[in-house]
Amino acid sequence: MSDEFAALREKLHGVCEDVTSLKVDMAIVKTELTNHVRELRGDIKEIKSALASLAGLKPNGRDAKTWTMMLAGWLFGMVVMILEFLLRR
Repeated sequence: MSDEFAALREKLHGVCEDVTSLKVDMAIVKTELTNHVRELRGDIKEIKSALASLAGLKPNGRDAKTWTMMLAGWLFGMVVMILEFLLRR
């Protein structure tokens, strides 16, 4: 009976080590993902600023919002034109 308990204790110890290892791995992955998200947010801000400066608009003002809406409208128009072209075929 004690051999069975010893075997179970060893298995439990192995499982606990595996769980601890997985927790550490998950923490590392979470940290890496957080860093990547921060980098992407920074890149998005740079792209917005670059687009606004190309149009000669203020990056954080009302003009930047107008520029964004104009760009969204243009993209929507392009999608509609492509759909019309595909539906005519």
